[in-house]
Amino acid sequence: MIRTLRKDISGYNEMQTLEEAQEETGWKLVHGDVFRPPSFSPMLLSVCVGTGVQIGTAFGLTMVCAIAKLVSPMKKGQTLMAVTVMYVLCGSVSGYVSSRIYKFCDEKAWKRNILATAAAFPGVLVAMFLFLDFFLAFAGTATSVWFFTIIALFLLWICVSTLVSVQRSFMFRQRRIKLPVSCPKMFVLRLLSCRSVAWSDLWEVSMVMCYLQLCGEDHHCWWNSFFNCASAGIYLFLYALWFLSTKLELVGLLPMVVYLTYMSMISLAFSLFCGSVGFLSAFMFNQLIYGALKVD
Repeated sequence: MIRTLRKDISGYNEMQTLEEAQEETGWKLVHGDVFRPPSFSPMLLSVCVGTGVQIGTAFGLTMVCAIAKLVSPMKKGQTLMAVTVMYVLCGSVSGYVSSRIYKFCDEKAWKRNILATAAAFPGVLVAMFLFLDFFLAFAGTATSVWFFTIIALFLLWICVSTLVSVQRSFMFRQRRIKLPVSCPKMFVLRLLSCRSVAWSDLWEVSMVMCYLQLCGEDHHCWWNSFFNCASAGIYLFLYALWFLSTKLELVGLLPMVVYLTYMSMISLAFSLFCGSVGFLSAFMFNQLIYGALKVD
């Protein structure tokens, strides 16, 4: 991959004549469009990426606490409480990422962005809990929770999360993310080495898929870079269905509903985390490769 990029960049930069520049093909041809904001819902994209970063940061900090023996993985209640507290405290992280992406897309509704980032994912989880609680109450189980209790906890969650992330409004005062190219004109910037990219499974998949798409002269890689890795959540849910049908021996409809509800929540969180990694890695990848080009 690195050898291919070096060969492409070297070949593009050696084009000296106008005739050669007019005959250029491949990913260089879309240099004036690749950083244009997505045409479909920049708000939703920024919220998804910010929430995914928040989920990953919360789980990462929880794992650090477990390694430091501050949290015992054997105590499920303690671990769940630690993840919940870390998620709320990491609201500033999601606010920073979401606001920077939203501002990069030249959007102005920063108040809606703050509220959506704070409430979107918890709102989906609350809706799933209400759906599950309906079945539990209908079956007359002792684990069902009163409807207004769930709503009250959700409102409390939103208040705390909004207070923690109140500094998000200051993110919009920062400068727009600096790009190696301008649309449609590019400026010559310093040559960056592709070896500075940290390679991991998700990063590599996202970068390779992004490169193949750009080679096909398709610059609409914003949502594609997110879904390329977010699809791992679909695989996780399908695996949960296979495990339910082949390994588990659940009796009755209610245990299946409980299992599928919780696995849906886990799959959604995993999908958002993987999608955020894919989007951010593809974005940095584009900055590196287009910053290495010399175009007048």
